[in-house]
Amino acid sequence: MKLNLSIPTHIIVGSQEQTTQEVVTTLRAIWCKTQIKDCFCTTCKQIAHHQHRFLAWLRPTKDYTVDDLAILFEITALSLDDGQTFFFVLDQSEKLTQATANRLLKSLEEPPAGYHFILLTENLNALLPTIISRSEVITLAQAQAPEPHPLVNWFAKGAVLESVQEFEQLLFRNKFSDSESIQLLDELFQHLEQKLTAAIRAGDDEQHHLMAVVTFIHKAMDRPPQSGSSDLFWKQLWVNFPRQ
Repeated sequence: MKLNLSIPTHIIVGSQEQTTQEVVTTLRAIWCKTQIKDCFCTTCKQIAHHQHRFLAWLRPTKDYTVDDLAILFEITALSLDDGQTFFFVLDQSEKLTQATANRLLKSLEEPPAGYHFILLTENLNALLPTIISRSEVITLAQAQAPEPHPLVNWFAKGAVLESVQEFEQLLFRNKFSDSESIQLLDELFQHLEQKLTAAIRAGDDEQHHLMAVVTFIHKAMDRPPQSGSSDLFWKQLWVNFPRQ
């Protein structure tokens, strides 16, 4: 992977393991003086441990907060010397909330010379269109499609009324954040859309019910959970979910 450094913002789409390794490899190619494969120089070790002096690797504990991004605003207030480059890597950038994404956007629009932002994500659709439009987007090949989340499976199998206790335990164990819920809703929609397409091709009678379910989820995507309302959002989705 080679970044177009004439563009300050880059989005890398793929699994967390894939995107992390690609960034480490890319930064080694930029900063390592030996350019030897499997190099163990000080610079390469620092990059591998995300501790290089021109690198800030950010991770959210849940959703990103303004405090999580504070170091980004502090560092970009300083000018770099000619020829220097500084990289901010935002791990799990799909966990940017509307507020933090908008705050970040101000830094992405006109960053000081030499600063670059790399957003790692498994779900490009979870990012603001305004951020995507300002970025170089690199999608990594997926070796194997991941297993659907248990919550996605639960709804995909019909959200059986008799399994309400199992459903409530699932919500209690995970305590989904708003951004996680939005991502899971998108995953559920894509999963159901694929089932609908397969049913139509096969002429399966289930296609009519699946059409109703897909329409229902699509409408729910227009009213995603906000301000800590994820638990209530999923319970209401369960109550109103179209069942055969």
